[in-house]
Amino acid sequence: MAILIISINFISKKGFEMDALSSRIAFSIAETLKKSIVDRGFANLVVSGGSSPLEIFNCLSQIQIAWHQVLSL
Repeated sequence: MAILIISINFISKKGFEMDALSSRIAFSIAETLKKSIVDRGFANLVVSGGSSPLEIFNCLSQIQIAWHQVLSL
């Protein structure tokens, strides 16, 4: 099981380039989901509400993932 907690507000205050960072975070999430699907046959994705993670979601939508095997909470 992998747990990833990200504070977008903290990251943006540190001056990181959000587009590049969102892409890297999305790639990391996608790789973790894919590994879980291979290992267990499914993956869980728990996300927060609000607009902070929207760019990460946009990046994730561009990555090929077996979404029918992902339970989003």
